[in-house]
Amino acid sequence: MNALRRLSLLALFAAMLLACGLAAAQSEPCKNHFILSPSGQKCDPGVDPAEAAQPPANKSRQGNYQGLWWGGPSESGWNLNFAHQDDAIFALWATYDEAGKATWFSMTAALSGPDTFSGTLYKSRVPVNTNPWAYDPARLSAADVGTATIAFSSAGEGTFTYRMGGLERAKRIVRFGVDPAGIVCTWQGGYTPKTNATDIWYSSALPGSAFAVLHIPSTIYFTWFTYDWDGSPTWFSGVGFDVYGDYDSWAYLTTGPSYLAPQYDPAAVRYVGYEWIELETDWKYNLTLFESAYHHDLTRYVFRGSGTTCETR
Repeated sequence: MNALRRLSLLALFAAMLLACGLAAAQSEPCKNHFILSPSGQKCDPGVDPAEAAQPPANKSRQGNYQGLWWGGPSESGWNLNFAHQDDAIFALWATYDEAGKATWFSMTAALSGPDTFSGTLYKSRVPVNTNPWAYDPARLSAADVGTATIAFSSAGEGTFTYRMGGLERAKRIVRFGVDPAGIVCTWQGGYTPKTNATDIWYSSALPGSAFAVLHIPSTIYFTWFTYDWDGSPTWFSGVGFDVYGDYDSWAYLTTGPSYLAPQYDPAAVRYVGYEWIELETDWKYNLTLFESAYHHDLTRYVFRGSGTTCETR
């Protein structure tokens, strides 16, 4: 890939930057699939393990929606990342708060109608002056801040409607970076070898943060959901290119228009290189994140069966 193409891809991805959310450790039962229980087990309220182990059900007419979504060029600068397993979607929304600072929200959305998923939005944080890359997960907190609905009209298009702060906004969303016909994701009731990294990942040592990946051969687009030094949620994004299984990239910090704004202006988005990171894969398509003085072994976030496998054609 020549330098000009790399720069254009990076500019496109940096311009479209992201927006989402996760939740934190708390007493059982949990409010969010992503949280780990005090015993270290994944919380999955209301899910029968026997049902989760069954073969995929044809509950979505358009197929599986796992991957990276955004509002298109007219709303570049924020995104949604979906882990779609069986009849539930875990969503991370990378966006901006009232001051234009990067923030994110999370939601476990259940199937509420044909190709429609609804759930509660959560905003999580860690204590002030806590190292955001080595925090105590027992001190995470999560707040219910609203609700959202994702309604898909096709395999590559839908509407994201959120209700927060007494306001309701609806955004058209589309898949990012790949033709809908070019990516196939399938929920697995049993174990299936993974050959693509498109998924939501996390470190078991740091529940409440996550690393979302869209993996197109030789290229990884990522959104890293973590926390700022003041304890508030923040996120970074970038695009890495394959060099013998390693994907190196700047992690960009972004500012932009608030999610509460009546209109979105992509020209107001600003980004700056924050730090250089490296993603390392192995033959099983596991991921390890190296940044600053830390490294994190990442695990796919699986809450139904054996998770979802994606392939690009």
